[in-house]
Amino acid sequence: MSGLIERIEAANGACVEIDAAIELATGRWTESHFEAWKGWHEWHESADPQSPVPVPPQRYTASLDDAMTLVPDGCGWIAGWGQVRADEPMGGARISRNARFIGHRANYDTIAEAEASTPALALVAASLRARETTPSIKGDAS
Repeated sequence: MSGLIERIEAANGACVEIDAAIELATGRWTESHFEAWKGWHEWHESADPQSPVPVPPQRYTASLDDAMTLVPDGCGWIAGWGQVRADEPMGGARISRNARFIGHRANYDTIAEAEASTPALALVAASLRARETTPSIKGDAS
């Protein structure tokens, strides 16, 4: 999983190949489904664009709506766009177990963070990191 997270954080934008790898890594696809999609995708790149497609992966790396389906059950999340320093990525995300308010200040139990070129990529990376590093929340959030 850590190699996939590194790929996500290094990506310059949405990537359907990474989306398919996420489907496999999270157990949403079987190895045979992944291989069938991969074979079709490689063939399709040089073939008829009107050919039928096997069920495509969700667009986790392109859509915050799809990315948030990877957030583990019971966890909160925040994703944003912008930089504090010129040398950091534009997207950032944090996964927290829960937020507790003490007076007017929130106290977050952060379990994973990530930075990437977009908020969707950052949220995907943080979600996968939370699943990898916190055994009690490895289950599928869908």
